[in-house]
Amino acid sequence: MSSYEVSVGNAEPVRVKTFQEVQRVVMEALTSLLAQDPEAAAEGVGMANRAFVVGTVEHALNSHRSWRTVVTVHGEPVLVLVRKRLW
Repeated sequence: MSSYEVSVGNAEPVRVKTFQEVQRVVMEALTSLLAQDPEAAAEGVGMANRAFVVGTVEHALNSHRSWRTVVTVHGEPVLVLVRKRLW
């Protein structure tokens, strides 16, 4: 059995049970970052979205049990990190 932990910036990590929930939580967080600084965040958000669409995120979680990207907001890097936990 496994679960996932999603961390975005300094926010409290969120634990979810399915990959679909991972995608939902990450997309909600990215939408919020995009709303804060549309110009700066657009590239990072687009890259993260493509990573989900083409399967890169799922592959990384299955192979390495983690996936990360960085989105720039107001000139500062915001780390988006997903870890797959086995239990």
